[in-house]
Amino acid sequence: MVDVTVLRPRGEDLFKGSGLPCGRPLSADIPMGPEGVMVMVDSDNSPVQAAYSLLPTAASGQ
Repeated sequence: MVDVTVLRPRGEDLFKGSGLPCGRPLSADIPMGPEGVMVMVDSDNSPVQAAYSLLPTAASGQ
């Protein structure tokens, strides 16, 4: 199980999920915006943490 937090680079929370199963897709409508989003993952069962910065491509318009 993992906890997932998605936020804008300036700190505005867009999504928080706790106790989500690992390895399963999660459907969520999260607006990207031109500045992108940060995704943080924290494992409930082991000391594994990860953070990702996702940015839209210039041609995507999203």
